[in-house]
Amino acid sequence: MKLKVTISILAIMTVIIMMDALTNEGKTASGGAVSGVTGSPSDGFTCAASGCHTGSAVVPEIGWVKSNAPATGYVAGHVYVITAKAKFASRVKFGFEISPQNNAGTLQGTLAITDGTRTQFTGTGNKWITHKTAGTTNSGADSIQWSFNWTAPASGTGPVTFYAAFNCANNDGSRSGDIICTSTLVIPDSMQSAGVPVIESNRFNLSVFPNPATNVLNVGFSLEEQDLVTIKMYDMYGKLVDTFLNETKSVGEYKMAFDLKNHATGIYFLHLSAGEKSEVSKVFVQ
Repeated sequence: MKLKVTISILAIMTVIIMMDALTNEGKTASGGAVSGVTGSPSDGFTCAASGCHTGSAVVPEIGWVKSNAPATGYVAGHVYVITAKAKFASRVKFGFEISPQNNAGTLQGTLAITDGTRTQFTGTGNKWITHKTAGTTNSGADSIQWSFNWTAPASGTGPVTFYAAFNCANNDGSRSGDIICTSTLVIPDSMQSAGVPVIESNRFNLSVFPNPATNVLNVGFSLEEQDLVTIKMYDMYGKLVDTFLNETKSVGEYKMAFDLKNHATGIYFLHLSAGEKSEVSKVFVQ
């Protein structure tokens, strides 16, 4: 009799443990991501892995992370608002994780939660920010947005990259069929980017495509008067890396193609000037 009672108790305990495990697993994804899944060089991977969220290959996106830092770069000690926004058609539930790191994985600057209802820290050291359950949906919309504050590091740190991974979930209650997207934001160090020309927009109807570009960058622009035209490219440190054009052009519209094969992957600034006028466009090379 005692044996039967013991077996019954063990069976009940086993069921309770299993139900608790399943419940906790269900809460893990909606309640926030584990730390170290931003896809940064140090983190090394995202949630698009076996045993986690599976559905497709990781999808890179441009512009999902933004800030109110000036184009010339951050100023040490200043506080900036970082915004992460995911948008995916027919998806109504989302998650994210973001962290500003260097290649060694060291946290750059200081993160601060400004929306404690929808976002939280994960892991140790306040290095990663992720969602809370309340921050996974947006009234049925196919997009969602989170924000937090970032205090810039000391001058001379160099450009800071925010690495972010997003889960665009199909909301079927399982971890399959979800789509993981990644996006990055690079904020230059204002002290090191002093050589980058000041951005002035809509001077020449400047357009660059494709962007990101791989081997060839097409540049379109228009001139209202004949002038000496220069097209130069600078890296994130303000260093001149290439001069694509330096000649006099007549009035008209132009489309030109420039070779990028000798340029490493990264973010650059394309600077077009004619006379005293100039215009700058950010270029992604991959």
